[in-house]
Amino acid sequence: MNQRLTNSTLILFAVFTLFACQNKERSDIETVEKPNIDNLNKQIDQWHQAAENKDADTYFGMMAPESIFIGTDKTENWSKDEFEALYRPYFAEGKSWEFERIERNWYFNKQKNIAWFDETLDTWMGICQSSGVMERQINGRWLIKHYQLSLTVDNDKIDAVIEVMK
Repeated sequence: MNQRLTNSTLILFAVFTLFACQNKERSDIETVEKPNIDNLNKQIDQWHQAAENKDADTYFGMMAPESIFIGTDKTENWSKDEFEALYRPYFAEGKSWEFERIERNWYFNKQKNIAWFDETLDTWMGICQSSGVMERQINGRWLIKHYQLSLTVDNDKIDAVIEVMK
């Protein structure tokens, strides 16, 4: 009887453990919604389009209050407030820029609430590269937290660029 109770207890323990592990996995899958890359691409494309359209409300509204924008000039490292104070009037004067996506890659943390991307853009400056970080807000909306734009220089032309920079 003692051996029978031990075997039954072990079987019951194994069944409960298996059930608990399956529920844990299912729970994790259900609580971590996979971000829709098409929607994120549309959002960043709309952000670039808002700049082209000189739509300051949309453009700056897609950035988190604590976001950072780093431009191509070594002096261009702005908080959102600084960036908006400088470029909202620029948009109002009818000035803007065009960035068209050539390629974009997305990456996510395990919780799927932080996304970062790198992109290649066709711009008035030629081909540029940028990277950005987005965070999913409590309401499900994604906001840009960090963005950095870089000029590209072909390796065989870097010496000439370095000479001009001196």
